[in-house]
Order: sequence, then C-alpha cells, then structure tokens
Amino acid sequence: MRYAEARLGDGRAGAGAVTAAFRDLCVIWGDVLRSSCPAAVGWRVLGQAVAVGWSSAAGPAGEADALHRVLPDQQADAVLLHYRLGMALEESADLMGMDVAALGVQLRVAERLLPPRLAFILGTVPPGR
Repeated sequence: MRYAEARLGDGRAGAGAVTAAFRDLCVIWGDVLRSSCPAAVGWRVLGQAVAVGWSSAAGPAGEADALHRVLPDQQADAVLLHYRLGMALEESADLMGMDVAALGVQLRVAERLLPPRLAFILGTVPPGR
C-alpha cells in the first residue's frame, strides 16, 4: 500500500491499485503458486496496477514517481522502497522477489544513474538543492 501511495501520490489511488492487483492475482493464483518465485509475480502485478493507476491519474504523481520516469522500473522500485520508504535491503528484496545481492546491484546502478535533481531521495542532498 505504501509503495502504491508513494508512486501515485494519493492514498485513494494507491488503495485502488492494490485492490486491482489483488483482483488480478486472484485470477492467476494457481499459476502464481506454481511459479518459481510467487513474490516476483505479485510484485509485477502490483507494478502493472500502479502503472495503470498512474496513467489514469489527473495530474503528476509527484517526486516519487519521477524515479520511474528516469530509471528502469526495477532500479526505481529499489530506490523507492529502500531510500524513500526506509525498508531494509532484505525486506525490499523479499517484497520484489529477488535476492539481496541483486537488489544491492540495482541500487548501486541507480545511484550512479540518478540525476542530480533527484539525489535528495537518496538522502545525500537536502530537498530543493
């Protein structure tokens, strides 16, 4: 829920995206359970629901979704979960259905690619600079 709210910039829109994701997961639940990584499937379904919610939103989603406009989705998600939402590496990796080392790589690449105007999300530069 926190991820969807952060991406969409609105609690109601975030709740709608999460509800849509659960509805979509119910349809494919058997396939999800048979997959090699159910968490990764769930994460992809949530990401798709958020993307649909963002595309139908009336206005910009704010600074959090700026990450997804400048970074590949997996890197943007890693930065959002770890730096913006304060989740531990292990927790973020579990949620995204990846191992901690792979998440660490995504974060390091994202840190190098992140434009200076968004560096405040990493906590290294105060907002507004």
